[in-house]
Amino acid sequence: MAINVTFSEIELAGDLKSFVSFNSGSCQNEELEKSILALEDDDLYKVTKTIASPIKITNIEKVTDELLEKAL
Repeated sequence: MAINVTFSEIELAGDLKSFVSFNSGSCQNEELEKSILALEDDDLYKVTKTIASPIKITNIEKVTDELLEKAL
């Protein structure tokens, strides 16, 4: 029985780009990988991942004031 666990965390774009660069197959699709590699290093992103083998990034969302207000 396989269990899929999805979680989100806030990451710096530069760290996220490094993770994707060093872990092939870490994104759900090629378009997501290309968009991650094009990010500005100093921006913050809410990154949604699925724990599987390996961990897969399923979505990213730039941290904005509106996103922070919704979280509070």
